[in-house]
Amino acid sequence: MGEMTPREIVRRAVEFRDPPRIGLRLLADGWPDDILVLPSFRMHHPVYQDPGYWNFGRDPELLAKVPRFHGQVRQDVFGNVWGRLEERTKGECILGVIEEGWEALEDYVLPSFEGEGREEIAAAIARKPDLYRMGMLPGMPFSIMRLMRGMEGFLTDVMLEEENVVALRDRIVPLLLGIVDAYAALGADGVYAGEDWGTQTALLVAPDRWRRLFKPAFAAVADRAHSHGMHFLVHSCGFVDEIIEDWIEAGVDVLQFDQPTLVGVETLSRKYGGRVAFWCPVDIQHVMPTGDRARIEAEARRMIRAFGAKGGGYIGADYTDWASVDVKQEWADWGRGVFVREGVYPLPDDPSDPPAPPGGPQEGKR
Repeated sequence: MGEMTPREIVRRAVEFRDPPRIGLRLLADGWPDDILVLPSFRMHHPVYQDPGYWNFGRDPELLAKVPRFHGQVRQDVFGNVWGRLEERTKGECILGVIEEGWEALEDYVLPSFEGEGREEIAAAIARKPDLYRMGMLPGMPFSIMRLMRGMEGFLTDVMLEEENVVALRDRIVPLLLGIVDAYAALGADGVYAGEDWGTQTALLVAPDRWRRLFKPAFAAVADRAHSHGMHFLVHSCGFVDEIIEDWIEAGVDVLQFDQPTLVGVETLSRKYGGRVAFWCPVDIQHVMPTGDRARIEAEARRMIRAFGAKGGGYIGADYTDWASVDVKQEWADWGRGVFVREGVYPLPDDPSDPPAPPGGPQEGKR
């Protein structure tokens, strides 16, 4: 029997099936990365032709829709207008396509999905067949709808316009399910959706409303992914403890948290360990920016032992952009080193064990 591939290691970690080590998602040169993020499928709209993520300009028709904005603009495939003042930023949505009133929903047409992009996805898999293959959803209904209606307006809608919220949600979900099916046909191992649900202390909406309005969408996507033998991976920032149990009930397989100390590493492990896997860097808010090597290494060690203690359950990771949270690559290397050296089964039982000696990325390649 040959050496286990990174793809199989991640699958086993997510499913608590005794991988030889934790999963790894380390993004710096020379460090191991088990996950292949697949290209996104392209969507189409009969009216709104998305020019691309960075293609801002000064289109007079778009600028006329936002007369008080004087920067660069673009329109996404849903019809939302984005603006930016600095050329290097990704911009913000400044006018949702139905922001001015729900009556616009009656004639609104969602983008269509025809599977364009299959060739690029197949080619990416062929180049790196041993990695875990993760497809990207364009968002879950909340993240899509809050752009279409504007964030402040949509949070009001959640309170006052449940019928319209549900109607739009139920039009978006089939689009997402089609994307799941298309990734499955190409051999993906999982699909990933990013949707921020928490402030520093609480959910953005009351838990009962979340369960009523948004949990069904998570269940539908999870069910479809599982029907293909795929995983469903979900990202959220913020304090979201009130709905983690609901995510598990809905079928979410992996929770990707960049701030695990908001809820608490031990709390997450005690309450949910063995039932959902965690994909986390060393906390980007409270630990990594300290630049304290002993603290960073201790936190990485703590997460390995807390999240990975159930025969799997942990993917040790980098944040996607350490510079944006004022973290030096040297500091990130300290966490990476612990993940690689100490994330090997069987895990030590005693969290007070002394740290392994420092080592570079090459020694941890598997």
